[in-house]
Amino acid sequence: MRRISILALILCACLVSMAWAQQVGSPRFGKHRIPHHPTLNGLSRSSGTTSSPRLSAPVAPASHGKVWDLGTFQGGTWAEAGGINDFGVMVAQGDTGPDGDNHLFTVRLFGPDGPQWSDLGSVGANEGWFLWPEIADTGMIVGYAATDDGYVHALAWTKKSGRVDLGTLSDLGYHYSVALCVNTLGTLIVGWSGSTSDSNVD
Repeated sequence: MRRISILALILCACLVSMAWAQQVGSPRFGKHRIPHHPTLNGLSRSSGTTSSPRLSAPVAPASHGKVWDLGTFQGGTWAEAGGINDFGVMVAQGDTGPDGDNHLFTVRLFGPDGPQWSDLGSVGANEGWFLWPEIADTGMIVGYAATDDGYVHALAWTKKSGRVDLGTLSDLGYHYSVALCVNTLGTLIVGWSGSTSDSNVD
């Protein structure tokens, strides 16, 4: 009886999570649509309020903090930071020139020569990684991007395997998926899969 109660509790938690995810909705994807996060860029460094459609709260003033401009990859016109692992290696996306495809980069933040950018190559489609990618201590990178068929799929990247499409829950009829996080060892990727009219990239 105790096992049944525990299983019922776990099932209830899963159903609540799924209902919440459907309530919140999924991001809208569009061709060549790369978020540059103007909300964050427009905030004061010391105080202000957030302008997220889902959240409105005062921003705590920064104390004893510094902000460094990490720049872009050499020749690039823009770059966007993603996650940072425990070794101080950040993953970023950006371009390598005015007409270039989106590329994935690692940036070693600490060292005698300052930030060291490494180009991991093009992520494929011009749509790029819609979500800030995350990086494990092992160097595995996860995120999501448009695939050749126009759908958005969760992806992983490793030095050995390159870009790997993680697929979707196709048994349930879901056409797109998102990878949100990866643990430090690169052994567990967290994300979700779904199906909606917005899942196909124009």
